[in-house]
Amino acid sequence: MASASTPPSRRTGEICYGQPVVEYEKSLFFETSSANRVSRRSVLCGSQNIRVNKGKSIIESNALLRGDLSPISVGKYTIVERNVVLRPPYKKHKAGLAFFPLTINDHVLIEEDAVVEAISVGNFVTIGARSIIGKRCIIKDAAVILPDSVLPPDTVVPPFCVFGGNPAVIVDHLPASFPDFQKEATIARYENFRRRADN
Repeated sequence: MASASTPPSRRTGEICYGQPVVEYEKSLFFETSSANRVSRRSVLCGSQNIRVNKGKSIIESNALLRGDLSPISVGKYTIVERNVVLRPPYKKHKAGLAFFPLTINDHVLIEEDAVVEAISVGNFVTIGARSIIGKRCIIKDAAVILPDSVLPPDTVVPPFCVFGGNPAVIVDHLPASFPDFQKEATIARYENFRRRADN
């Protein structure tokens, strides 16, 4: 059994399909019946409300999914990196707080230390490291949020747009080929996330 100091995964230096090969310790991840790879060091609150049933997604160490607040749905080939927080958004009413489900679609990359409180994240989306996605945001298909961006609450990110800054605004546009690129990249990330050969 791995000690607490054992890194949950490590890069080998090998490159395959344009992505680095990352090997993980078998004892630190479990694989679901739909081939998701989930770190045992992730925190899945209200796991009965967390659906990752499309399969072939990765949830890395210290990711926090707050399914105890409202349902969370994660699509296929979605990568949730280390220290990411997925928290369903809420709105204040006179009677108290109303929480909304959080839906993350297919071929999404959420980089480390990002906080996501969106209502929905479309297909083929990248959310950069350390970004904050404000409450009730809607990110449409084929969009990129640059690292360290802060997306204000209730922002709608249109398709094929790049947002960046604090507060985040449109800084660029994406080519029509971006969904194909994102699909290939997320599949490669999944395929290259491999159990170490020695365990």
